Amino acid sequence: MTGASLAPAPGGLPLVGHALAFLRDKPGFLAASLRQHGDCVRLDLGGPTWLLNDPADVKHVLVDAAAKYQKTPKLTSSRGRELSGEGLHTSNGAEHLQLRRLLQPLFQRRAIEAHAGLVSDVAARHLDRWRPGETRDLWSEMLELTQQVLLRVLFGPSFVDSGGELAAAVTARRSYIEHFFLSNLPSPELWPLPVVLRYRKARRHIHRVIDAEVARRRREGAAGDDWVSRLVASSWSDGRPLSDRQIRDEVITLTSTGYETVASALTWMGHLLSHHPEVQEALRAEVPPPGGSPGPFMTQVVNEALRLYPPTWLFVRVAVGEDVLPGGAEIRVGDKCYLSPYTMHRHPRWYARPDQFDPGHFAEEAVRERPRLAFFPFGGGARQCIGEPFARLEANLVMNELLRRVRLEPVRPLQVPLRAAIVLEPRGGLPIRLARTGSG
Repeated sequence: MTGASLAPAPGGLPLVGHALAFLRDKPGFLAASLRQHGDCVRLDLGGPTWLLNDPADVKHVLVDAAAKYQKTPKLTSSRGRELSGEGLHTSNGAEHLQLRRLLQPLFQRRAIEAHAGLVSDVAARHLDRWRPGETRDLWSEMLELTQQVLLRVLFGPSFVDSGGELAAAVTARRSYIEHFFLSNLPSPELWPLPVVLRYRKARRHIHRVIDAEVARRRREGAAGDDWVSRLVASSWSDGRPLSDRQIRDEVITLTSTGYETVASALTWMGHLLSHHPEVQEALRAEVPPPGGSPGPFMTQVVNEALRLYPPTWLFVRVAVGEDVLPGGAEIRVGDKCYLSPYTMHRHPRWYARPDQFDPGHFAEEAVRERPRLAFFPFGGGARQCIGEPFARLEANLVMNELLRRVRLEPVRPLQVPLRAAIVLEPRGGLPIRLARTGSG
């Protein structure tokens, strides 16, 4: 049956379609739609929207026919670019390819491994404040830790954030991004709400700091491994150096995507380990000495946490050309395609125990038997997250430092309410109890 003849999923309301049901519980609504109607569902979410849960369809949109699909206008429009900069995150087509080639050296293996000591040091200093017997909110702790890692990697290990002003400004900007992209208000950036007013002040401070750091490197030379120095020393393919504005936009892009996704992954990983002490102890036994490489079980555990709770729980693409998906859906210009790692990762066709935490889902044999895009926490194709190697390195190093110090015990039940915002968060935070390790 072709997409043209597929009726929309039932339950839509006049004028608003499926929007109210979606907004009440976004991941739950998507998962329920697929259970009831199959791996390709036509929804009405502000226009024709295709929810795709077949790896072949996802591969088609992200890889094979990627030129026919772009990010949403809200991100790539002038308003979106004003918020997120004229950088990799907001670009399309040839511009995106050029920017990706420019930034790729920052994320090559040797380049990211140069930051391993810095990441471990920041994590160690943060986690040294934890004490057995305490209960801490893992979500807020991981946000703070990963933000500090990001600032040091961006500006260098000697960077001093006087009074924590830059960290506060980046946090205010994060709140505003959620307001801009998730608000139901028309033109949300124009309403004089506290989140908007805080952002305007934060934006000025972020720009001042970045511009000052770039100017200092222009004067003194850019010989460090920090990302700002690397960008100052970079040039376009024709040899032109990057302008100060271009560097600022790329740094803003990195602050947009460089820490809360890792914080989400670490939070859910810690939560799952607290409920599976046998996995936690097996992982602790594999923790390498400082400076050592993570063992294979760490990779399996990280992947399993990313499977159940992918930080980027939804990718949206808008069709700019007519197309027919491998599954038969006929896509028209302007149709939206929803690609949800959250729903794909819980598909019983690809995962033997789809709702259970089982690192065995990522044993070599199990991985070989699945299509590649049955697991896509970082996207796929030309727009796959460029920071994936660094995110994985950071998750490994932070978790190693944590496991050396404490044992995690649950406070909340295994199933906690989700907040599907820019990343997948635990609604109301995620308190966790700290206990001594077996050797502590």
